[in-house]
Amino acid sequence: MVDRKPGFSQRILEEALLPGEWISLSQLMTPALENNLAYLNVIDAALHRTIQNAVKSEELLFQNQDGLIRCRIQVEPEQWIFGGTSPQRELEAIRREIMSIPADTTLLILAGNACGYVLAQTLSSLASHPERNILVIEPTAARLRACFAAMDLRAWLAKGRLHFIVSEINVEGILRAVERFNLWGAKRRVLYRSPETQLDCTLDEFNEQYEKRSTEHQTYRVKALSQLNQRETNRTNVKRALLIDCWPGAPGGLHIQAIQRAFEARSVQTRLFPLNRYQIDSYEKEYRRRIELSLLSLLDSFAPDLLISYGYHAPRILGEAIYEALRIPCLQVVSNIAYYDTKYYAEEYTALIERNLIHIFKKRGAPHPFFVPIMADICANSPAPTDRRVPIVFVGNSLGLTPAAVEAFFNQWKGRDALLQYFKKAEQDLSDFDRRENLYNYIHNNPIPQIQTGQEEYEVFRYLLCQGSAARRRTLLESIAPMGLALFGGDWDGYLAPNAPLRRCWRGPLPLHEESKTFAHGALFINIHSVGHVTGPNMRFFNAAGMGGLQITDGKFSNYLQPESEAVYYQSRNELMEKIQYYLHHPNECDEIRARGQERVRNEWTYNHWMNWISKEMKLNFV
Repeated sequence: MVDRKPGFSQRILEEALLPGEWISLSQLMTPALENNLAYLNVIDAALHRTIQNAVKSEELLFQNQDGLIRCRIQVEPEQWIFGGTSPQRELEAIRREIMSIPADTTLLILAGNACGYVLAQTLSSLASHPERNILVIEPTAARLRACFAAMDLRAWLAKGRLHFIVSEINVEGILRAVERFNLWGAKRRVLYRSPETQLDCTLDEFNEQYEKRSTEHQTYRVKALSQLNQRETNRTNVKRALLIDCWPGAPGGLHIQAIQRAFEARSVQTRLFPLNRYQIDSYEKEYRRRIELSLLSLLDSFAPDLLISYGYHAPRILGEAIYEALRIPCLQVVSNIAYYDTKYYAEEYTALIERNLIHIFKKRGAPHPFFVPIMADICANSPAPTDRRVPIVFVGNSLGLTPAAVEAFFNQWKGRDALLQYFKKAEQDLSDFDRRENLYNYIHNNPIPQIQTGQEEYEVFRYLLCQGSAARRRTLLESIAPMGLALFGGDWDGYLAPNAPLRRCWRGPLPLHEESKTFAHGALFINIHSVGHVTGPNMRFFNAAGMGGLQITDGKFSNYLQPESEAVYYQSRNELMEKIQYYLHHPNECDEIRARGQERVRNEWTYNHWMNWISKEMKLNFV
């Protein structure tokens, strides 16, 4: 039951419910639910599935009556979720109990059927008490979905300290939920039960069990760290490699998988540890706590000699205590967009796909940055046959920000007028296609004004890389769109204006399992590097050629693929359009270039060759 107390979206439910009419949970579609689900689909796929499938777990009915949203279970006789006959009195009693929660409570467990209303009263404490976690436990997923339909929870979920789980409401069920999110060691905790929820022990007995499990967990943690620190490590011969995959289902994940295959081809044992990059970005500290138990268990049982992470600085994921206890080499593979870190360790190596990044990472404190090109993570044994049904294919994100993100970025620099003008001019200058103009030269020739820290310099660099690259890609792709362009990429919808010409060409994101099909139908594959790719090519460069696609690419990468023999290059917009026209009408020449390019990649630019490069730079043997 929901009253008009501020903090709970009474209006959301009132708009969804006609007065006096009972509707089912499956009919209860609200803007809050849609927004929550869209957010969860990106940041927490498991919880998204739970909420999506919730309508089958319990029959709940809702009614708008006299300014009170009521909910009951569809059984006979009628049973109110609060149980009892006077909901207003019960709500007042709940409110008084919530007001009495001690301010120093670090773990608040909401167990039972009143979680929607109680949660609404306690959410603000996540902001006022930065060490507090709230754990919501419900016996059915339907009751969680009811909460998500009534409240926009996105801002609170983004803090990483609001947790939902479906579990039996008993001591073991609650303790398993605590284990799931690693919420041990809370100095003060409060267990709130709805009026009709009965526990199989007293609160004192629950607290005793919690303290016992917390002590056991801390003992295990100390022992695991000690064992890691005492383990003999081999600094030369790598027999076991742990690969951290922050990109499941994304192109970055393909690189990790390709590295794994290359290791296994050399009889090096591997383990893949999948993580959620969105949760790392949103709440790094809290996410480390969630994964710590499973990570310690893996490190103890597998005992790796080498750790590799694509895109993310390993100590951010492992935490300082675990990383220092490991005492093994760590390799961070970095694309142009790398996260800002300044604390590095002696055993860290940074593989950069752009030579211009080396001095930037040295400036940040990276002890061993080195260049290695990104290589083909997909490669056929022979060129894939194509029916040339699709004249021109471009696969890749715009890299551009949404209008809302651009506005937020500009707002954070208010008062620095010279810097704001610099953004606008730099974005315009970089959008003009000229391979002589790149981000590194531009910043060198046009120093960024009014910045005060390395972090600010990084934020400006990242913004110009994204927006300059997006504008350049948009300009070139609009020029060739009338010639038969099929555009694939996940972020174009947010970047393109509603009436943008490229919307007619956009086919949506390309699922990884569908990628090979593009080579069965595409005639020409266009590559447009970012303004940050100067000395090292991007991921499409080797993948397109490795699958036998006829690649028409910008950049000066003839030391990787021979011009007009293994790939086709362009240096201006007019040259791009001319070469597209030519090769669309000369399929036999295309086939010859496709065959030579595919053979060159297969022989020289796969992750097997990448392993040789890494081995030499890190002075490691893979045995």
